Amino acid sequence: MQLQGKIWKEDKFWLIEIPALDLISSGKTKAEVSEMLIDAVKILMTEYKLGPARMKLKINKDVVYIQSSNLKGLFALVLRRLRGSKSQKSIAEKLKLKSNNSYQQYELGKREPSISQMEQLLKTLNPNSEITLSF
Repeated sequence: MQLQGKIWKEDKFWLIEIPALDLISSGKTKAEVSEMLIDAVKILMTEYKLGPARMKLKINKDVVYIQSSNLKGLFALVLRRLRGSKSQKSIAEKLKLKSNNSYQQYELGKREPSISQMEQLLKTLNPNSEITLSF
């Protein structure tokens, strides 16, 4: 799985945005902004105790793709970042899950959803956004 974002130059700085992580980074060069984004994702994964991961960033013109060796952890981070201040219980209810424990397993990176479940989770958490995941 990889998350898609965009890269652009604004005045003297390069910016990268990854909507699925609600994350933006800036730097003086493409290399610097790429390194800063990868560091930010690693820090968040550590902060949320989602395990270590090797991160890789690919840039194709103005499109950025970020990949992780820890797929469950990266998707768990996406869920946590998109959920924001909503409770796990409210998300579980919207998904019509039997308990919020089922949803919690995704956020903890203990359970990997299928592609259709990923789509359903993303639509529930952020119905108005176009988040692009590719495999």
